[in-house]
Amino acid sequence: MRKERCISCLLPTYDSNTQSRIREHNCFTSALSVPVRQKAMFMKNKTVFIVEDDTGIRDLIRIILTNDHYGIQLFANAKTFSQHISAALPDLIILDMMLPDGNGLDICKKLKSGRSTAHIPVLLMSAGGNQDEIILQAGATDFISKPFDIAIFREKVEAYL
Repeated sequence: MRKERCISCLLPTYDSNTQSRIREHNCFTSALSVPVRQKAMFMKNKTVFIVEDDTGIRDLIRIILTNDHYGIQLFANAKTFSQHISAALPDLIILDMMLPDGNGLDICKKLKSGRSTAHIPVLLMSAGGNQDEIILQAGATDFISKPFDIAIFREKVEAYL
């Protein structure tokens, strides 16, 4: 005879008025209890800053990360990014190397040398160049080649959050 257990789990829910909200649901299971809360509680409270001047790429990244339930802030240029990084620190930065008003390599070097930002993982993005050399030169955490595979992009983001 199987004995059913009632467990309480937290699942993320989203609506147009709030970025994220956690709701409690009662779930029934006849199996052993599983850590249902883990992913909802820890992975989804992360914020990613995206610095990309190409609207299409910026929108694609926004869709991917929003669907994965990350908090995001989008910046089309270095100036607006620089204004916001001093006010709030993200958990990850995705940074294009070629911006209309700045160089991603220089921005990354500055972030990695700053006391309050050195710990933040920075993923540099570019359509060309030697990945290893760029990572070494800028002090970036990793590199994403454009065009990118969405599954690989997701894996890299998740690896650093």
